[in-house]
Amino acid sequence: MRKVLILEDQEETRKALTATVKRVETGAVVFAVGTLEQAYAIAMQHTIHLFLLDIILKPGDKYRDNSGVDFAQNIR
Repeated sequence: MRKVLILEDQEETRKALTATVKRVETGAVVFAVGTLEQAYAIAMQHTIHLFLLDIILKPGDKYRDNSGVDFAQNIR
């Protein structure tokens, strides 16, 4: 069973990504979260096979925000 972590701050996009993953991999366990804190907690508790990460999680700071990339580097 594959485990997928989706980190996306926009709820509609998060729902669409979840639906897409479940359509492609019907048996997947999908963790869909909107904050870095939630993503770190799940990544520390589970073996994640695929990460789908939003690069910009702070919309008001979109030209300097790389929090999704930072998450990927920290989790690695």
